[in-house]
Amino acid sequence: MEKGRRIELYQTPHAERDLAVVAASILAREEFISKMEELSEIYQFDFPKESSNVDEKAKEFVEIYGVDALKNVAKIHFSNTSRIVGRELKLDRIEEFEREIKRNKPEHPTGEYYSTLRLECFSLLDSFESELRRFIESKLKLAYGDDWWERCIPKNIRDKAEKILKEEIKNGETVSKLDGLQFSHYEQIICDSQNWKVLQVIFGDKNVLMGHFRTIVEIRNRVAHNREITLDDKIKLLGSLVYIRTKLKGQKTLDNLLD
Repeated sequence: MEKGRRIELYQTPHAERDLAVVAASILAREEFISKMEELSEIYQFDFPKESSNVDEKAKEFVEIYGVDALKNVAKIHFSNTSRIVGRELKLDRIEEFEREIKRNKPEHPTGEYYSTLRLECFSLLDSFESELRRFIESKLKLAYGDDWWERCIPKNIRDKAEKILKEEIKNGETVSKLDGLQFSHYEQIICDSQNWKVLQVIFGDKNVLMGHFRTIVEIRNRVAHNREITLDDKIKLLGSLVYIRTKLKGQKTLDNLLD
């Protein structure tokens, strides 16, 4: 308010008469459409760009990916939420953690703050990827034996991975087979019909799992391409990582995974 009192504010109809307002409107609309298209590609879902049919589309989304994923694509504090899921979404352990993170956010974040956020997300992703690779190898090897790589990894993925591994070995690197995989491959491997027979008992609902994987991939791509990472991105990432890690660990509570 102190700063606001020193600002002369103009409110007027047809503000687009001002070139700055026109430019801001165009940029905002472009970003909105771009983000909607990005989410639609990640979730393979047609998100409505206007306000009509929001409840119906949201119910459809929840049926496919579950209630948890709704938090990644919608503002759940609106009254629509209770109509969509038939109840209010109660505060869970992740949301408590979210509030704690936001309380620690500096009043005036600097560029260094956002760089640190990106590094934190990178560290979370790197640790999770190593854990996920060990899990995939151990479970599939146990189920299918030493030739699990040939039997369980789809050929198109295997060919890409082996091409990368050849280059790494040529450069003198010591690598394992899974080192050639890209992050987007993990979802495909786990959800492959043959592998899912073994892993379904661990992960439960396949569509919910896919929703969390796609959230992780979205944020990982932004980290990898040095794009802006926000506090909300970190919170979304934590939510999806914790969901999958509870499955990997066979835990029913999240407390040990949030530290």
